[in-house]
Amino acid sequence: MNPAEIAAACGLTGYSCDGKGIGGILKSRFEDFRVEEVGRVPALEPRGRFTVARVTLTNWETNRFVGKLGEDTGHLKKSNLVQWDQR
Repeated sequence: MNPAEIAAACGLTGYSCDGKGIGGILKSRFEDFRVEEVGRVPALEPRGRFTVARVTLTNWETNRFVGKLGEDTGHLKKSNLVQWDQR
C-alpha cells in the first residue's frame, strides 16, 4: 500500500497548508522522532539522599519506563522517582 492508499483507507481525503510543505514525508522511522524533555536539575542534597540520572530511551514511553524503573528498584510510587517540571 502506498501513502495515498493508506491515507484514503484512514479516511484522510485531503491536505491543507498555507506553506510550501516538505514534500509529504514527516517521519519514516521511529529514529526520526526525537523528543528532548527539558527540566530543572534538582538542587544537590548534601546528605546524598537523591540520585539524578539522564536517560535516553529508544522505543519506550516515558511513564512506562518510570514505572518499570520503580518496580526494579523497589520505589513503586512514581512521585518518589521523578519530580516533573510543572510550568
